[in-house]
Amino acid sequence: MAGKGRAGSPPRRGAHGVRALPSGLDLWPQPLVFLLNWKAKGDRIGAVGMRLVFPSPFEIMPKMKKIFILLVLPLALAGCSSTIINLTPGRLARNSDGTYHVEAAWRTTEQAIRPETIKPWVIVGFDSYEMHPEQVVSDRWEAFVPVPADQNLLHYRFRFDFSRNTIPARVADSKLSQGYSLEIVDKAAEGK
Repeated sequence: MAGKGRAGSPPRRGAHGVRALPSGLDLWPQPLVFLLNWKAKGDRIGAVGMRLVFPSPFEIMPKMKKIFILLVLPLALAGCSSTIINLTPGRLARNSDGTYHVEAAWRTTEQAIRPETIKPWVIVGFDSYEMHPEQVVSDRWEAFVPVPADQNLLHYRFRFDFSRNTIPARVADSKLSQGYSLEIVDKAAEGK
């Protein structure tokens, strides 16, 4: 055994006359500078001045980016989200006046959005129809959208315009929903 020495043979000595460290200690991390006091068989062994070895910035940066993304991503997902929820049924019976009730809800956890500036719209093709808040429930908006009598399908989206508090001044912003479809069925075909 290299570090223990045999009976009758002198212990192994290092470069400065200090007893050499046992072989398991060469696996210790090198970025630390420390004074090691090791007690082996009653002899006190000291090792001083291990060299400093730091990884280069090119080795650290990819790891730091991954750690940063893992720490910040949950905060971004949990803290800042706005959702537009379509509350309009997928099909409605055709009515005589040709207008159809479209409804949406706005849910947000963003503190920077100014609620008094929210202005929602229903977008149908190149036309926009302003939505109005419902009287009974907050954060719900409704509009009546005209549909020609010969059309059986309405494709629409919601767009919510609002202002966001930023430094130095507030900024106009908007959120656009995914596309939705409303099927308009004749009353005779609705029962089938």
